[in-house]
Amino acid sequence: MTDTAILRVNDLVKHFPVRSGGRVGGAAPVVHAVDGVSFELSRGETLGLVGESGCGKSTTGRTVLQLYRPTSGSVFLDGVDLVKLGRRELRAVRPRMQMIFQDPFASLNPRMTVGEIVADPLRVHRRGDGRRRINEEVRRLLAMVKLDPSYANRYPHEFSGGQRQRIGVARALALQPQLVVCDEPISSLDVSIQAQVINLLVDLQKELDLTYLFIAHDLSMVRHVCDRVAVMYLGVIVEMAACRELYTSPLHPYTQALLASVPIPDPAAEERRHHVVLAGEIPSPVNPPSGCRFRTRCPVARAICAEQVPAWREVRPGHHAACHFA
Repeated sequence: MTDTAILRVNDLVKHFPVRSGGRVGGAAPVVHAVDGVSFELSRGETLGLVGESGCGKSTTGRTVLQLYRPTSGSVFLDGVDLVKLGRRELRAVRPRMQMIFQDPFASLNPRMTVGEIVADPLRVHRRGDGRRRINEEVRRLLAMVKLDPSYANRYPHEFSGGQRQRIGVARALALQPQLVVCDEPISSLDVSIQAQVINLLVDLQKELDLTYLFIAHDLSMVRHVCDRVAVMYLGVIVEMAACRELYTSPLHPYTQALLASVPIPDPAAEERRHHVVLAGEIPSPVNPPSGCRFRTRCPVARAICAEQVPAWREVRPGHHAACHFA
């Protein structure tokens, strides 16, 4: 683990059992949601985790935070393996890592006021001496995310989607975390509001020295937010590089296809660009393909792709990919 790294994920695996009534004999089938993911995250860095829906991005984020306990692998936060911690030990570490959830309409308790929602982590972890101190901290947190502190007495249904997500951000920052997992924090918001929330997250990162794992499927937005990007497909990471490097010189055929699908706001340039069309559907994570998992949709697949799992290697300095032909 490098001196600047705050998080190291090593060969992380998360399988979910499939409930199948009437099964007789044999091993129970499992969903290979995350199947051997490894990466490091430096202090103050933003790592983007991108890929199609169902590829395992959100499961990776939740497993890193131990909201899902991993099937195997290790997750080191400042050198401490979270996987080996018991419930009480993990509770003591949780204030240092928090999450901003995808859906601001589902992640806030409709029966609680905004003040109660933001104050809840402070009370659970016994931060703040007395109700008055906690109320002052709640007002400070609301002001930090550009909301009027007087909103503390209102309920979530009285707010727009963008305002609700700001409340979620305030709650995530209440315990002064070092690591924040942003699980598609803008995907359910209007386009006109997305930039405001992204700018808020960027400003807070600079102000509070936060480290982000930024999960998204909007590649155009990731380009403006992240320092590095990891591309995920069917439970595995297939490519990782610095943001500019990945967008200008993608190596893996799946990354090339993803970037080719991002529209360009220039009709002439859009007409000249090379489009990559992927055939077929994403295979079932219950029974992923042998060898390279992308081979069933890959335009350059060969026999070796079905026989051997491509090695994860550094093709260029700081640019890794798992492809036989990269």
